[in-house]
Amino acid sequence: MKFHVSSYLLAALAILVTPFAVLADPVILEQPVSITNIFGEPFEFNVVADDPALTNPAAEDYYTYRWKKNGLLLPTMPDYEPGAWSLYKDVSEPTDAGTYQCVVKNIFGQLATSAGAVLTIWYLPVITTQPLSRVVGGGSNVTFTVQVNSALIPTNFTYQWQLDGFDLTDDGVHIAGANTRTLTLTNVTANDEGLYSVNVYNDATLRSGSGEPTVSDAAALTVVVPPEITFEPDDAIVEVGYRVVFSMLIGPTTTDTDEYPVTYQWRRNGININPAGNLTATNSDYELIAAQMADEGSYTVVAKNYGGAVTSAPALLHFLPTITNDPPDLAWPAGSNVTLAFGVAGTAPLQYQWRFNGDPVPGQTSNFWTFRVANSNQTGAYTLFITNGLGEVESSPILLTVLPETNPPSITITNPINGARWSNAVVEVRGTATDNGQVNAVRYQINTGTNIYTASGTNSWLASFPGVPGTNYFTAYAVDAFGNQSTNATRQIFYVVPAPITLLKSGLGNITSNWTEGALEIGRSYTVSGAGTSGFVFSNWSGGTSLPLTLLTNAATLSFLMQSNLTLQANFRDAQIPTIATSNNLPTGLLTNAAANLFGAAADNDRVAAVKFQLNNGGWLTATGTNNWTAGVTLTTGVNTFRVYAEDATGNRSTTNTLTATSTNVTPGNITIIR
Repeated sequence: MKFHVSSYLLAALAILVTPFAVLADPVILEQPVSITNIFGEPFEFNVVADDPALTNPAAEDYYTYRWKKNGLLLPTMPDYEPGAWSLYKDVSEPTDAGTYQCVVKNIFGQLATSAGAVLTIWYLPVITTQPLSRVVGGGSNVTFTVQVNSALIPTNFTYQWQLDGFDLTDDGVHIAGANTRTLTLTNVTANDEGLYSVNVYNDATLRSGSGEPTVSDAAALTVVVPPEITFEPDDAIVEVGYRVVFSMLIGPTTTDTDEYPVTYQWRRNGININPAGNLTATNSDYELIAAQMADEGSYTVVAKNYGGAVTSAPALLHFLPTITNDPPDLAWPAGSNVTLAFGVAGTAPLQYQWRFNGDPVPGQTSNFWTFRVANSNQTGAYTLFITNGLGEVESSPILLTVLPETNPPSITITNPINGARWSNAVVEVRGTATDNGQVNAVRYQINTGTNIYTASGTNSWLASFPGVPGTNYFTAYAVDAFGNQSTNATRQIFYVVPAPITLLKSGLGNITSNWTEGALEIGRSYTVSGAGTSGFVFSNWSGGTSLPLTLLTNAATLSFLMQSNLTLQANFRDAQIPTIATSNNLPTGLLTNAAANLFGAAADNDRVAAVKFQLNNGGWLTATGTNNWTAGVTLTTGVNTFRVYAEDATGNRSTTNTLTATSTNVTPGNITIIR
């Protein structure tokens, strides 16, 4: 450590000064100068002071010096001496930055303070974040980044990236940011592998003694080249059960090491194949020992390493037409159905053609064939020819022997039931027929006719015929191919025609019947009843012109057979007599006027037709009014007898009311009273 110390002695106090000397404040002759210092380097401030008023030149040796930093006196420290005219420090520190002043004092206590001198501490670039090593796949974009402490001055940083110690330069395509804190590499290859570092500069670098930049840690770049397929798997066309191998090859530029191995995954129709079911599913070659139809599809393999993955072109697995079973020869009875079938496999679409004794059978283009065995002409060799555009195959022959058949078919009528009443002009009969071979036809006859008709269908059949009014007799039987005939199935069906009926009534009463429909079946028996109301009683039934009265009875309940356009009328007779009453009596005693009016009331359950009255056995006269009536009479001297009754519309008469009174006519002037 260096120290600069001003030489002064306490003995200077003994220097004689003439009592007439004039003392003045010290004068700073040389001010301290601001400096910029690199962190860690030494720094020094100097000051020169004098007192021009002193007559003794040696008086300048009696000054004392105290240094301040940022206005505060510096303590005496081991590494610098603040009491000297020169302030020096070997190793600068961040805390040394600030404004320095020197206070000069003479022996008389007079002071002078220097101007401030600024100490600025510069720093070489300090890297706070180092670039990181990278492992990437070929073709990737890579960035390396360095971070410096921007809080330390100076901050005018410049950068220079290097690969393995050689400077990098932006090329506008592959390298960018070679002179920035972030380096970008585009579409890297194996040629870009190496150690990447960056040199960081600022003004402190240029001012430093060595001029060396701050160098980052080296970051390693490892480029793993993704797989490249140089040999794609081929399509395979085989028969079911044959061995199939799909193979592929990886190019020599692919990175394939223990550290970055290439792995494989085979797929069928885009779905990973489970290696538990086939160990070769994760090999470069995929093997099917005995390929089956379930294995058909599109096969690809995904080759992958740390650098990336690549999928092969699809390889298709197709199958040639294959016969998977050989049915035995057949002996089948005539009149029955036989089915010929082969188990087949192969890539769809498969096309089929049956052959009989080597000749194609028209229309038989399925892998199975069901047909009716009719006669011995069908005995022979049957084969199936198959193609799918990839290949073709013909089956071994099936030998069919046709046996004779004598069993008759059976027949059943399911609808309508026996004795059904049919209201439609067209009668439909349905049924079923079965046979151990094949039902050839269902035949039927109607009533006593000799014509034989063929029903629609066989196993499920339908017969339709126009019905005749009344009972229709239907007979059907089934016939097989050999003429065997079933027993007959029969039905009796009554065909009815509906017709309207009209019900009328005369008088007061109700009509009830055992039907609700508006039209009734002609020829069917029905029942109708009549009952009188409000004093009426049933009388008899009458009919229209279409129904002779001789067919009717007069009973209240009538049973009849329906005929076309039938009209029935229930006749009700009024059995209740009316009632009558008089409201006054015949006058009695002496009369000065022989005329008299009698009145009263009459009532009936239907209506009062007339009120009749009689005086003294005279003729019956009709009163005025009915329900309220008036009768005018001329009385005679002596006994007068008045009779009155009411009559309804049907001729029913009420009881006759009789009034009797004795009267005497008098002339004016004579007064005779007889009681």
